[in-house]
Amino acid sequence: MHLTFQDKLRIIVIILLAILIINACFILYKINSNMIPDFIQERIATVQYIFLFIEIILGIMLLFYVPMILHQSLKPIESVFEELRRGKYDISIPEEYHRGPVAKLITSTNIMINNLKLFDKEKKGKILEYVQRINFIMEQTDDGILITNEKDKIVMINKHAQNLLGVVSAEDQPPLLDFHYEAEVKKFFQEASSQRILISERKIYIQKIKKHVSFHVGIIHDDKGEVRGMVFVLTGIDLKKLYELPRSEDGKRKSEG
Repeated sequence: MHLTFQDKLRIIVIILLAILIINACFILYKINSNMIPDFIQERIATVQYIFLFIEIILGIMLLFYVPMILHQSLKPIESVFEELRRGKYDISIPEEYHRGPVAKLITSTNIMINNLKLFDKEKKGKILEYVQRINFIMEQTDDGILITNEKDKIVMINKHAQNLLGVVSAEDQPPLLDFHYEAEVKKFFQEASSQRILISERKIYIQKIKKHVSFHVGIIHDDKGEVRGMVFVLTGIDLKKLYELPRSEDGKRKSEG
């Protein structure tokens, strides 16, 4: 049976109290000897009874009060760890608590928080750096790229895929299947998201550019092998046809005006 520190402390208090009570009882038993005058016996017995009463009261108080003191001492640390559990690192234990039985623990906790804060800052910086690199690559390529997460929501998409598929943006992470794709495109997305496995390349005729586009899909796994998203790559896009239609329409409107 595993005992907590609080339980162990209570056992120690109970043992000490039991020893004191046994000692007092032993003294009271011994003073009943005929070798000790009656008036001395009465005085010793009175003193022992008083001390026994005080010992019992103090023992009971320690039994319940010491855990309360420990709880109050550790409460700031508990609050800090609760904030850390929520992902908030901009916290620390105030200086007023850097005294008492848990002063060293509080100092170590603040050092740990500062290290976590530094690690979190560096981690976010690295993530931002990688996101910027991915965005740069996605915008420089001639292919359409669309990335979804484990909930089949669009988290990144470049301008070619946006224009070709009619996806407005990925700012609010819209669901992949919420848009009005052409029938074969939607069928491909449904198959990929439902099976969560690599499916073969598929050439789909896109009416918007009047050309077949190759659809590829890749699966993103974490270090445990769980699916964390998918990457869709659309190759063979005729960029001239993709972007000339809006411009020609704008030019027609201007000439008509």
